[in-house]
Amino acid sequence: MNAVMTRFLTVCLTTSMMVALCACGLFMPREAEPPGHLVVDPLNFAEILENSHSDERFGELDYERLFHEDLTYLGLDERETFGKDDVVGRLKTIVRTHGDVVVTWALTDTSDHETAQPPRSEIYTLQSRSYRIIDTTLVRTGTGEIDTIFNIDCSGEASFKLLYDNDAGHWTIYYWRDIPSGDADKSFFHPNFPP
Repeated sequence: MNAVMTRFLTVCLTTSMMVALCACGLFMPREAEPPGHLVVDPLNFAEILENSHSDERFGELDYERLFHEDLTYLGLDERETFGKDDVVGRLKTIVRTHGDVVVTWALTDTSDHETAQPPRSEIYTLQSRSYRIIDTTLVRTGTGEIDTIFNIDCSGEASFKLLYDNDAGHWTIYYWRDIPSGDADKSFFHPNFPP
């Protein structure tokens, strides 16, 4: 009887410990951890430096980090300037309302080479970039053919000045002059672009 009782108490004690350990969540699967810094660049700002002769690249493509705190944005009207919050707000609106928009950036003048490794202690002026913004929808016509409808088709030219953020360790856009093509008075990127 003594051996039976000892065995019974051992089983009860082991079972109690297992129940207590299971109840505290020790053996539960862990929830997936969010990925580190997810790099998303729906408006293709990385291409601004990638299509140059410079060896430099943006270290951050999150708009909050890509633009310098003292950013100056100028449109066609030089008297009207905007700061970082205005620009970031507009870019977020574009991404939210035009999720399929495609932006391409290209050097305006490819004959002149940009500095491969600009000094990080001063403002770095890039050559002008032309850009095109398109958002299309494919539709089937009455004859069964597929046609492309351009919901957005804007272009322009942008001038950028970059400033290296030593604390964060990456280039930031410090100045952006944005001139729309054609008769438009505001670029699609302009903070006051009509909805």
